[in-house]
Amino acid sequence: MALVHRTLIAGLCLGLLPGCTNALRTGEVPTTRLSGRLQLDGRGLGPGWLEIVPAGGTQGVLRSAPVKPDGSFEVDGVPVGSVAVRIAGPPLPRTGDAGMDRFLFLARRAAAIRLTTVAENPPIDLELREQRTAFERIYGTQY
Repeated sequence: MALVHRTLIAGLCLGLLPGCTNALRTGEVPTTRLSGRLQLDGRGLGPGWLEIVPAGGTQGVLRSAPVKPDGSFEVDGVPVGSVAVRIAGPPLPRTGDAGMDRFLFLARRAAAIRLTTVAENPPIDLELREQRTAFERIYGTQY
């Protein structure tokens, strides 16, 4: 009998706790479509994948976007707000620039690219040299 009471109490407590999973399940978290081109020095990078995750307090779930051989990508269900992007797959060539090569390494290992999404996103160019500059403005050059 005590086990039944503990199970009932635990079930009621869990049912009353608010959380983002309820918002995600009911579609209350705003999402958008993200499309564009992953490139380095104007050349498309692909094939591969991008992983897009909520960042900086934005609610949502990880979304994966296939990157085509020309570097183009598109994905639905991306959280509106701050997101981080990790490159997961396209071949990233060595550039001969030690700082750029370190940034490319980070872009594959961690979500080093930051974006702010809105309800209606125009196609974006993820030019990795520009992303490195933005990254260094935030974190400095000693990474």
